[in-house]
Amino acid sequence: MKSDEYVVHSFRAHFAAYKHKNIVLYGTGPHTKIILDHYSDYPIIGLMDGFKKEGEIYGKRLLTMEESLQLKVEMIIVVAHRWNLKTIYQRIRNVCFSNQILLYGINGRNLFDLFGSGHIAEESLDYFQVSENDLSKQIDGHEVISFDVFDTLIMRKTLYPADVLDLVGSKAERMGLDLPDFKKIRKKAEIENPDPGANIYSIYRYLQILTGISDADREQLMQEEIAVEKRVIIRREKMVEMLEYAHKAGKRVFLLSDMYLPRTIMEDILAGLGIRNYEDIWVSCDYGASKGNGLFDIFKAQVKGSSFLHIGDNEHADGLSAQKSGITPFLIQSALNLLQMSSYHSVVKYLGTINDRSMVGLCISRVFNNPFCLYGTRGRPMIDNVCDAGYLFFGPIITNFMLWLIEQLEQEEYEDILFSARDGYLIQQLYDHIVGALGLKNMPEGIYFQSSRKLCTVASVECEEDIVWLAKYRSEHSPEKMMAQRFELKEDEILPYIEGYYPDVVAYALAHKDKIYARSAQIRSRYLSYMEKIGLNPGKKYALFDFCAIGTSQYFLSKIVPFDVEGLFLCRYYDNGNIVSNVKAKSLFTNLSTYNNDSYFFGQYYVFETIITSFDPSVVNMNENGEPIFAPETRSEKQLAYVEKMQEAIRNYYMDYLGCLYVKNQSINREASDMILNLMDEGYTDKDSSIFDDIYLIDDMGRGTLEIKRKSS
Repeated sequence: MKSDEYVVHSFRAHFAAYKHKNIVLYGTGPHTKIILDHYSDYPIIGLMDGFKKEGEIYGKRLLTMEESLQLKVEMIIVVAHRWNLKTIYQRIRNVCFSNQILLYGINGRNLFDLFGSGHIAEESLDYFQVSENDLSKQIDGHEVISFDVFDTLIMRKTLYPADVLDLVGSKAERMGLDLPDFKKIRKKAEIENPDPGANIYSIYRYLQILTGISDADREQLMQEEIAVEKRVIIRREKMVEMLEYAHKAGKRVFLLSDMYLPRTIMEDILAGLGIRNYEDIWVSCDYGASKGNGLFDIFKAQVKGSSFLHIGDNEHADGLSAQKSGITPFLIQSALNLLQMSSYHSVVKYLGTINDRSMVGLCISRVFNNPFCLYGTRGRPMIDNVCDAGYLFFGPIITNFMLWLIEQLEQEEYEDILFSARDGYLIQQLYDHIVGALGLKNMPEGIYFQSSRKLCTVASVECEEDIVWLAKYRSEHSPEKMMAQRFELKEDEILPYIEGYYPDVVAYALAHKDKIYARSAQIRSRYLSYMEKIGLNPGKKYALFDFCAIGTSQYFLSKIVPFDVEGLFLCRYYDNGNIVSNVKAKSLFTNLSTYNNDSYFFGQYYVFETIITSFDPSVVNMNENGEPIFAPETRSEKQLAYVEKMQEAIRNYYMDYLGCLYVKNQSINREASDMILNLMDEGYTDKDSSIFDDIYLIDDMGRGTLEIKRKSS
């Protein structure tokens, strides 16, 4: 799709619902004119520009922000290059927020969601002044200490507690039970249970009455729910520390829980998590009384003490109910509440299925595990290490892609999938794991394929058009060095570049065409020999993994191989008029224009490329035996250690998600993982800048070094 067509299509697709609002376009470039020419029926009241403040352009008046407000602007659409988007957002966000003006990019992205509004509810600010030191002082001042259990000492990796029932429901489906509304029925069996102290046993007995399932199925489902709980429950480490603190201080420590899991099961769960230093546990279903209906009074009557402190997360059950019984409450916040109170709150708008929710649930179980993590902040989490950054921001989107990749491979017949170097290194490992973890049958084996843009292009040069394309590709090198780097010519084969003699670098390259053809033929022969050695067969169809690409490697590779290649990319973007954009490929994300970021991922993919890469340098050639020849390694030991830590963090998220949360046959909204990645932005997260110190991306086509983040002085 051409850039002009993209703008017309994008505006119609994203803004038809806002046709009744007063709109200002921010930007005065050619794309603004295209919008005005095609959508004259929209109430576009004027234009804004960062430098031009008055006059008229394209028949529309240039407005200041003050003039826009006077004209009752309701929406500002930023029509600017993606690199300028954030600068414009920062320039006008406060005025837009305070005046409730919608602020969007031309690609339909809400810029407040994209970059973070920084808006935190005022009622949340008091809690951000509560610290673990405040809690330890309260513990010091009381004789008997009781802790709530769920969302206080322990928590689930799911976003919502009831998401556990979705996981159990998926098991019911695999069992062949006709219970399409399992979650709803299971809740009904709990809420409407005739037993006032209903535990999990009576809940499932009533569920059996409601559904008519057999005794064996009832027992299997109940055991599955208990098993799911055990899989998804983790410690809230800081709160377990507080329990240990109370125990070591000589306090009498007890646990109180409103829960349908009886004491025996609760003790088993807690013991499995290494939580033991308490005298006893009081569970509502064992006593037929909840915290709000007598459990605290029963507890106090049996446990004598001069002063009681109860620690929990529920304002009513753990706060008001404790107070009514003469117990001092200390309220902490659950991870879900912290999410809702924090700068991350908008991510929930992008969640549809249980798989979406679990992606976020897994993240908050890490970032908000500590209930005091927002102490001294205004609701913006602090990420200060590589492992947390990899787990929280990069793990979800890679996991999303792997599940999409499996879906594509199941839909098409491929001889195999080629995980192209170097971006395919980690992806192949994750692929091998997912095939085994999900018990997938008849899947391609997967081949790590030595490849690079440079190798594919230089091996495929057969005509002047190929030479022209490569010579025009921007280079940071001198013409002589460009000939060596891009065409693999030897020093004695390269003519001196004489200014004025050659009209341009293209003519200079064409002067070497016979040597280029010969060198290309040699490399091509060696490369094909390599492919034969790794078992690639003529006439077959192979999937080719690439990370974020126009299609350069695939285009030039397809010119020389005796088999068909179809791309499966994490992200595909387009360069208007570039021949390599015409390859056959599918992708999780698509960026239709270099003018805009159609996903947050596309704006950050350079960072990803430094992370998922292999520990070998880029392959630049093949030797006479069809074995790869690598470029010199330019990364330091520190950079390689960074890659190793990031990859381990991504693996941990991926395995956690697949191991206990993923539900087969449930879709994942790609915007969910994209918005989780977006939370890495400074509008949402305070980051220790050293996480991305000294990370560079080397372009193997000779365009130089891209600095991702330079260490601050």
